[in-house]
Amino acid sequence: MRSLRFAATTALLLSVATPALAEWHRIEGSRFVVIGDDSERNTRAAIRELERFDLVLRRYFGLPSEGTAARKLPIYMLSVKDLQDVYGGDARVGGFYVRSTDDIFATAPRRGELSVIKHEYAHHFLASEHRGAFPVWFHEGFAQYFSTVEFVGNQVNIGKPPWWTANGLGSGWIPLERLLTERPVHENGTVPSTYYPLAWLLTHWFLKDNEGRAKLDTYLTLVAAGTPSVETMEQATGLSLGELRTTLGHYSESALGFRTATLTLEPEFNAAQRLPASTDALMVEYLSLRTNVRSADRARKLNRIRNLAAPFGNDPFAQLVLGYAEFRLAENFGQAESHFEAVLAREPANVDALIWLGRIYMHRADAARADEDIADLRAKAQRRFAAAYAADPANPFVLVNLGRNRRFSPSYPNQNDLATLQMAYEIAPQHPYTGINLAEALIKLNRLSEAEQYLIPLINDPHRSDAQAEELLRRIRAARTAD
Repeated sequence: MRSLRFAATTALLLSVATPALAEWHRIEGSRFVVIGDDSERNTRAAIRELERFDLVLRRYFGLPSEGTAARKLPIYMLSVKDLQDVYGGDARVGGFYVRSTDDIFATAPRRGELSVIKHEYAHHFLASEHRGAFPVWFHEGFAQYFSTVEFVGNQVNIGKPPWWTANGLGSGWIPLERLLTERPVHENGTVPSTYYPLAWLLTHWFLKDNEGRAKLDTYLTLVAAGTPSVETMEQATGLSLGELRTTLGHYSESALGFRTATLTLEPEFNAAQRLPASTDALMVEYLSLRTNVRSADRARKLNRIRNLAAPFGNDPFAQLVLGYAEFRLAENFGQAESHFEAVLAREPANVDALIWLGRIYMHRADAARADEDIADLRAKAQRRFAAAYAADPANPFVLVNLGRNRRFSPSYPNQNDLATLQMAYEIAPQHPYTGINLAEALIKLNRLSEAEQYLIPLINDPHRSDAQAEELLRRIRAARTAD
């Protein structure tokens, strides 16, 4: 067993108990907000483990542990059935991560293992703290490597093989050249069976000691500078790909150790807040709206939400979910607007309601024909977004919409627009639009090199490349060639 200054956790899938009565609690820490359909005790245990996991990642990278995130990641702890309903019926889902134009959040099984969320949070963390052009295999290997962090009192263990690794490495490996240059998920949806195990093994090999860590740092630095991944790997390791394959084969057959450390820092989080009864009726529906609803299911889901919300009258959460459902499922803008206004009558600073009212005005402006109507609607949208900004100036969804609503102005982008777009990106680089919006604005100002640095991480996204980012990068390089 090797020792170093790191940290840890375990992982599996779904063995979860169901409480007799639903209790929804919300607890806010430094990096997470945990919302759980469970007791206060269990919700506190979940946020403690997640906050400690963040401390592990910070120690690994030598980042400050104090302070709080500008935008804390919401984690919803759900029953197995509710996880399946939100995800779309997959019977084995152990949690998932969503990043969309409407929200960025993750889900996990209550009282269950958190390995899936640790994997996804590792991706989230890399995007937040290290926005360089990491190769895809490293994104996945890093996330798998840290997903098994294990806490035993104040001791933390890191680098334990996931339960599936032994079987995965026993079959025929994909060529290392493919690992270094391809994404794990192909266009047809297939995943090479050894991609994740091999990415994990290569990461584990690099991180086994300080010498390997130094080689990995060299490799990542060269890749970020634009050197091709295969050439860089051979240069950083001093091995041809064939020699590296042999080395990894021997390494996989050795007693793969793990690192240990003592984590004495205890994370801080606030007192649990008990959520209203409307949460129990509507939270799962609300989360499913924020993931993906098939067109064929929209009318049925809208009906269901209307029926579930009816007993709660003007309860703000019930009205918010109703408004979002009317907007999202049927584009019933008038009805959605009345629901959001009902929320504001009870909670004038409700940021979600203000954002969605602004979005309604933006949609109406897009459909309007007269210039005066368009200008009036965009002004109304901007006032709603401005009110939301006053209530929560670090909300990236407010900042994104402020920027997008300004895109049609003749003066766009001015210095204030750039500051807004930059702030949105700094807070939520994971958002599908923050990097794109900022790059487009910089291209308009002919600041091409600056724009490029926001596009590369989007193109190197571990799950799929951003087609819009690829097109913008082609435009930048074509403009340089023309000059």
